[in-house]
Amino acid sequence: MNFADRVLQRVGAMMAAAMVMIPAIAEAELKPPISGLVSMGSIAFHRHDDGIPTNSLEPLLARPGIFGAVVLNVTWAQLQPSPDHLDTASIDSALAAVREYNRKLPATPLAVTLRVWSGPTAPGWAKSLDGPPVAVQRVFWHQPEETITIPRFWSDAYRTKWAALQRQLAEKYDADPLIREVSDTSCSSLSDEPFVFPGDPVSLAHMHEAGFTDTLFRDCLARSVADYAGWKTTRIQVTANPFRRTDSGKPVLAPNETGRILSTLRREFGQRIVLSNHAFGVPLQPWIAPIIDQIKALGPPISFQTMAPKGREGLDWENTIQAAIASGAGSVEVWQGANVGGFETIDAQMLTKWSHDLRPGAAAK
Repeated sequence: MNFADRVLQRVGAMMAAAMVMIPAIAEAELKPPISGLVSMGSIAFHRHDDGIPTNSLEPLLARPGIFGAVVLNVTWAQLQPSPDHLDTASIDSALAAVREYNRKLPATPLAVTLRVWSGPTAPGWAKSLDGPPVAVQRVFWHQPEETITIPRFWSDAYRTKWAALQRQLAEKYDADPLIREVSDTSCSSLSDEPFVFPGDPVSLAHMHEAGFTDTLFRDCLARSVADYAGWKTTRIQVTANPFRRTDSGKPVLAPNETGRILSTLRREFGQRIVLSNHAFGVPLQPWIAPIIDQIKALGPPISFQTMAPKGREGLDWENTIQAAIASGAGSVEVWQGANVGGFETIDAQMLTKWSHDLRPGAAAK
């Protein structure tokens, strides 16, 4: 057995150990899966240190009755400005707005995906766990945008505090029927996607100097779902991308390692896990294709987020939605914001059609 196989065997054992911490949940006890179109909200905040989400429903109120759900974006810094204080005002106010929307439109109510962001929007005290904040670059289409700071998300000290936050949130919100899904953002850094981290040479050098290794990252991903043990009836959305090895100093794609993790999650947690990718689109980026194939093979519940509509090749909206349905998706998160080519630029009749087309795809009951 070579070194890589030994590492994978160790990760598999750790995943199995972590999973026994989460009791099996009967499917009848799970909240219904989200279906239809989902507004992912405005996410420009995450590109900067200490950014704050807005969670405005005004774009949805301008297109009432179309969407099946909305993402409630909130940062760790908002929730825990200090280690011993939990402030859920940002969540409570957003939920109140959704309830008011549903009161006005009871025939087409919104569900909620709760997404807690860390990385550059983690509180300062969390960024300083096990050492000072790590400076990395935000890179867009291979061009550095700006320097941000992130915590050591792979360290035991960080993970202990993050898991404690999730336990507190679950105690308060798992019984709330409005929150159907919570995003697994345990190992995230640049965005809400755990498998995505800064891959440029400068950022990798800083991360490696701070202790980041392939093994620690695998361990983080393998144990991440255990952080959500308190969410007993709320489904957990796991967003996947190709695993990247970086011990050599540069990223090397290893999508099969992602496949092993996803297969174990689906086997152990079944319908409780919502498999996802946040760069779905037509045309599909070649490096994403193996991940979509793995998700499709594992089956629903599945939820995709479209790639940025104004990306390098643009987005074929109609074929993207139909391809998502063909891949087993019951819901698709769409970008919000006319400036980024979001759903505001799409005819309301077409949005209604797509949302209707998606709903029969919610195969998990």
